[in-house]
Amino acid sequence: MAIEVVKTYKEHLPAVRFVGKMYTDEDREEDNPKGGFDKYWTEWHKNGWLDILRQLPQIENIDNSPIGLMGIEYKDGVHCNFQYWIGMMLPIETNVPEGFSFVDIPESDVMVCWVYGSNKTGEIFDCHELCMEKMFGTEDGWWNKIRNDLKGKDRDWCWWFERYNGKRMSDEDEKGNVILDYGMYMKSEAKK
Repeated sequence: MAIEVVKTYKEHLPAVRFVGKMYTDEDREEDNPKGGFDKYWTEWHKNGWLDILRQLPQIENIDNSPIGLMGIEYKDGVHCNFQYWIGMMLPIETNVPEGFSFVDIPESDVMVCWVYGSNKTGEIFDCHELCMEKMFGTEDGWWNKIRNDLKGKDRDWCWWFERYNGKRMSDEDEKGNVILDYGMYMKSEAKK
C-alpha cells in the first residue's frame, strides 16, 4: 500500500528548547536501505531517556509527544550540514539534564501532515516530498515557503520533524496502519 496524507493543518508552536541527542549523516545505519536512525530509537527506549525528559516541566497546550527533529544548514544555497535529533520540545528555559544536548527554536507556525501507512515496512517515513506537495503545493515551489531563518546554535537552519503521537502512532487500524505527524517550520504569511 502506498502512503497517503489524510490531514494537513497549520499549528502554532511557542519558542521551544528541543532537548535530546543529536546524530549526523555519519550515524546513519549502513544496513538500512534508507539510512535511517532506528537503532538510536531502540537505544532511547532501552535506556529510558524519554522517561527522563517526560519528568521535566512540559509546555502546555501542545502535543508533547517524542520527536525526530531534522535540520539542514544551508550556506550560500548549499546544503552543508544535516542533523537528526531524538527528544522532546520543552519550555525554552529548561535546564538540560546531563548527557543531553539542546537546540533553541523560536516561536513559529508549522505545517503538519498526518501520514497514513505502515510502520512495519517503513514506508510511512518516506513522506517528505509528498508532504511538501500537500502542504505547500508545487506551482510556486514549496521551498520558498519553508522557514530557513531559524537559529540553531548560532547558525541558520531549516527544521522539520516527525512527531510520534502515542495514540495515532501506536493504535494500528484493521489494515495494520498508523498515522505519523510530519511537520515543517514555515515562513509567516504576509499581513494584508
